[in-house]
Amino acid sequence: ELEDRSFRFSDYEQIKTSSERLRDDNIQEREESYQGELQGVLPASRTFEFKLPGDEGIIKGKVDKAVADPDVLNREWLHKPTTVTLHVMQVGQDRPRFTLMKLDDLKS
Repeated sequence: ELEDRSFRFSDYEQIKTSSERLRDDNIQEREESYQGELQGVLPASRTFEFKLPGDEGIIKGKVDKAVADPDVLNREWLHKPTTVTLHVMQVGQDRPRFTLMKLDDLKS
């Protein structure tokens, strides 16, 4: 339990599966740079969308709490050609999770 949330495993197999997923060698963390355009940030939820060139798609991620005012991204970086460095975390073959750690990670 944590605050108002709780979680419970229903059997041993679920515990075993979770334990294997969370092994150190199954969790990958790295920094990756991408070129494209910031499509927008939702300041309250601290989420962003970053459009890659052409039809390469959109990266969705979080803005780290180290960025005091995430709305500055909308004011200064919206729809401008940008290179961004993101912290990428991936567990096994799951979809990677992207985090913008600081404003210094953006370049024109």
